[in-house]
Amino acid sequence: MPYGIDIVQGMTYSFSGCNAMEKLIEIKEEDHILRTFILFTQTARVAAKYQDAYMNKKTGLSDIKLIVLMAFYDDPTAAVTASQIAQWTDTAPNNVTTLIKRMEREGLLKTERDKKDKRFVKIKITDKGQLVLKEAMPPAQQVVDQLMSSITRDNALSLENVLKVIRRNAYDGLASLTESK
Repeated sequence: MPYGIDIVQGMTYSFSGCNAMEKLIEIKEEDHILRTFILFTQTARVAAKYQDAYMNKKTGLSDIKLIVLMAFYDDPTAAVTASQIAQWTDTAPNNVTTLIKRMEREGLLKTERDKKDKRFVKIKITDKGQLVLKEAMPPAQQVVDQLMSSITRDNALSLENVLKVIRRNAYDGLASLTESK
Protein backbone atom coordinates (compact mmCIF):
# COMPACT_ATOMS: atom_id res chain seq x y z
CA MET A 1 0.00 0.00 0.00
CA PRO A 2 1.22 3.56 -0.62
CA TYR A 3 2.74 5.69 2.15
CA GLY A 4 3.39 2.66 4.33
CA ILE A 5 -0.26 2.34 5.34
CA ASP A 6 -1.72 -0.89 6.71
CA ILE A 7 -5.42 -1.41 7.27
CA VAL A 8 -5.82 -3.17 10.60
CA GLN A 9 -9.08 -4.92 11.42
CA GLY A 10 -10.58 -3.76 14.67
CA MET A 11 -13.89 -4.21 16.43
CA THR A 12 -17.02 -5.37 14.61
CA TYR A 13 -20.22 -3.41 15.09
CA SER A 14 -23.67 -4.73 14.19
CA PHE A 15 -26.54 -2.47 13.23
CA SER A 16 -29.73 -3.07 11.25
CA GLY A 17 -28.55 -6.52 10.25
CA CYS A 18 -25.26 -5.14 8.88
CA ASN A 19 -21.79 -5.74 10.20
CA ALA A 20 -19.33 -2.91 9.94
CA MET A 21 -15.69 -3.61 10.61
CA GLU A 22 -13.96 -0.66 12.15
CA LYS A 23 -10.84 -0.20 10.11
CA LEU A 24 -7.98 1.29 12.00
CA ILE A 25 -5.22 2.97 10.09
CA GLU A 26 -1.73 2.17 11.16
CA ILE A 27 0.93 4.32 9.55
CA LYS A 28 4.29 2.60 9.51
CA GLU A 29 6.21 5.86 9.55
CA GLU A 30 5.45 8.32 12.30
CA ASP A 31 3.23 10.43 10.04
CA HIS A 32 0.70 11.72 12.56
CA ILE A 33 -0.69 14.29 10.13
CA LEU A 34 -1.59 11.64 7.54
CA ARG A 35 -3.01 9.30 10.17
CA THR A 36 -5.09 12.15 11.63
CA PHE A 37 -6.34 13.17 8.20
CA ILE A 38 -7.43 9.63 7.38
CA LEU A 39 -9.15 9.33 10.75
CA PHE A 40 -10.85 12.69 10.17
CA THR A 41 -12.23 11.67 6.77
CA GLN A 42 -13.42 8.30 8.09
CA THR A 43 -15.04 9.96 11.10
CA ALA A 44 -16.75 12.64 9.01
CA ARG A 45 -18.23 10.01 6.71
CA VAL A 46 -19.51 7.70 9.43
CA ALA A 47 -20.85 10.62 11.52
CA ALA A 48 -22.74 11.94 8.48
CA LYS A 49 -24.11 8.46 7.74
CA TYR A 50 -25.24 8.07 11.35
CA GLN A 51 -26.85 11.52 11.44
CA ASP A 52 -28.64 10.98 8.14
CA ALA A 53 -29.87 7.48 9.07
CA TYR A 54 -30.97 8.52 12.57
CA MET A 55 -32.77 11.66 11.43
CA ASN A 56 -34.41 9.85 8.53
CA LYS A 57 -35.64 7.10 10.86
CA LYS A 58 -36.89 9.49 13.57
CA THR A 59 -38.20 12.37 11.45
CA GLY A 60 -38.18 11.41 7.79
CA LEU A 61 -35.77 14.27 7.12
CA SER A 62 -32.46 13.95 5.35
CA ASP A 63 -29.57 15.91 6.77
CA ILE A 64 -29.75 18.43 3.93
CA LYS A 65 -33.46 19.08 4.48
CA LEU A 66 -32.78 19.63 8.17
CA ILE A 67 -30.05 22.16 7.34
CA VAL A 68 -32.44 24.04 5.04
CA LEU A 69 -35.16 24.12 7.71
CA MET A 70 -32.58 25.20 10.31
CA ALA A 71 -32.04 28.36 8.25
CA PHE A 72 -35.43 29.47 9.60
CA TYR A 73 -34.88 28.39 13.22
CA ASP A 74 -34.21 31.84 14.68
CA ASP A 75 -36.63 33.70 12.40
CA PRO A 76 -39.52 31.69 10.89
CA THR A 77 -40.67 34.81 9.01
CA ALA A 78 -37.35 35.15 7.15
CA ALA A 79 -37.13 34.85 3.40
CA VAL A 80 -33.99 33.38 1.87
CA THR A 81 -32.73 32.79 -1.65
CA ALA A 82 -31.66 29.59 -3.36
CA SER A 83 -28.13 31.01 -3.53
CA GLN A 84 -28.04 31.37 0.25
CA ILE A 85 -29.24 27.80 0.68
CA ALA A 86 -26.58 26.62 -1.78
CA GLN A 87 -23.91 28.35 0.31
CA TRP A 88 -25.19 27.00 3.64
CA THR A 89 -25.45 23.44 2.35
CA ASP A 90 -22.39 23.59 0.10
CA THR A 91 -24.57 22.26 -2.70
CA ALA A 92 -24.60 23.06 -6.41
CA PRO A 93 -27.33 25.59 -7.33
CA ASN A 94 -29.13 23.18 -9.70
CA ASN A 95 -29.32 20.57 -6.91
CA VAL A 96 -30.67 23.21 -4.52
CA THR A 97 -33.42 24.07 -7.00
CA THR A 98 -34.45 20.40 -7.09
CA LEU A 99 -34.31 20.20 -3.28
CA ILE A 100 -36.43 23.33 -2.86
CA LYS A 101 -39.04 22.03 -5.31
CA ARG A 102 -39.17 18.70 -3.45
CA MET A 103 -39.54 20.44 -0.09
CA GLU A 104 -42.22 22.67 -1.57
CA ARG A 105 -44.16 19.61 -2.81
CA GLU A 106 -43.85 18.15 0.71
CA GLY A 107 -45.35 21.36 2.11
CA LEU A 108 -42.22 22.33 4.08
CA LEU A 109 -41.32 25.45 2.07
CA LYS A 110 -43.08 27.94 -0.15
CA THR A 111 -41.61 30.10 -2.87
CA GLU A 112 -42.71 33.46 -4.16
CA ARG A 113 -41.33 35.91 -6.67
CA ASP A 114 -39.77 39.05 -5.25
CA LYS A 115 -42.26 41.89 -5.74
CA LYS A 116 -39.54 44.42 -6.61
CA ASP A 117 -37.40 42.20 -8.82
CA LYS A 118 -39.29 39.32 -10.44
CA ARG A 119 -36.02 37.55 -11.30
CA PHE A 120 -35.54 36.60 -7.66
CA VAL A 121 -37.45 33.92 -5.80
CA LYS A 122 -37.84 34.18 -2.04
CA ILE A 123 -38.07 30.96 -0.06
CA LYS A 124 -40.01 30.79 3.18
CA ILE A 125 -40.83 28.08 5.67
CA THR A 126 -44.46 26.96 5.93
CA ASP A 127 -46.41 26.23 9.10
CA LYS A 128 -45.90 22.53 8.39
CA GLY A 129 -42.17 23.16 7.91
CA GLN A 130 -42.02 24.95 11.27
CA LEU A 131 -43.78 22.01 12.96
CA VAL A 132 -41.46 19.47 11.33
CA LEU A 133 -38.44 21.54 12.38
CA LYS A 134 -39.71 21.80 15.96
CA GLU A 135 -40.24 18.02 16.07
CA ALA A 136 -36.80 17.40 14.52
CA MET A 137 -34.88 19.34 17.15
CA PRO A 138 -34.94 16.67 19.92
CA PRO A 139 -33.69 13.90 17.58
CA ALA A 140 -31.05 16.29 16.19
CA GLN A 141 -29.89 16.96 19.75
CA GLN A 142 -29.81 13.20 20.38
CA VAL A 143 -27.41 12.81 17.43
CA VAL A 144 -25.18 15.53 18.87
CA ASP A 145 -25.35 13.93 22.32
CA GLN A 146 -24.41 10.50 20.91
CA LEU A 147 -21.50 11.75 18.83
CA MET A 148 -20.13 14.20 21.40
CA SER A 149 -20.92 12.31 24.62
CA SER A 150 -17.29 11.77 25.68
CA ILE A 151 -16.00 15.14 24.53
CA THR A 152 -15.27 17.78 27.17
CA ARG A 153 -16.11 21.43 26.57
CA ASP A 154 -12.42 22.31 26.26
CA ASN A 155 -11.83 19.48 23.77
CA ALA A 156 -14.90 20.56 21.82
CA LEU A 157 -13.54 24.11 21.58
CA SER A 158 -10.14 22.81 20.43
CA LEU A 159 -11.80 20.53 17.88
CA GLU A 160 -13.93 23.42 16.62
CA ASN A 161 -10.82 25.54 16.03
CA VAL A 162 -9.01 22.74 14.22
CA LEU A 163 -12.07 21.99 12.06
CA LYS A 164 -12.36 25.65 11.09
CA VAL A 165 -8.76 25.58 9.89
CA ILE A 166 -9.33 22.37 7.90
CA ARG A 167 -12.51 23.81 6.37
CA ARG A 168 -10.73 27.05 5.42
CA ASN A 169 -7.84 25.08 3.90
CA ALA A 170 -10.29 22.93 1.94
CA TYR A 171 -12.10 25.98 0.58
CA ASP A 172 -8.74 27.55 -0.33
CA GLY A 173 -7.80 24.35 -2.13
CA LEU A 174 -11.08 24.33 -4.05
CA ALA A 175 -10.62 27.99 -4.97
CA SER A 176 -7.14 27.29 -6.30
CA LEU A 177 -8.54 24.51 -8.49
CA THR A 178 -11.13 26.80 -10.04
CA GLU A 179 -8.53 29.55 -10.55
CA SER A 180 -6.28 27.23 -12.51
CA LYS A 181 -8.97 26.33 -15.07
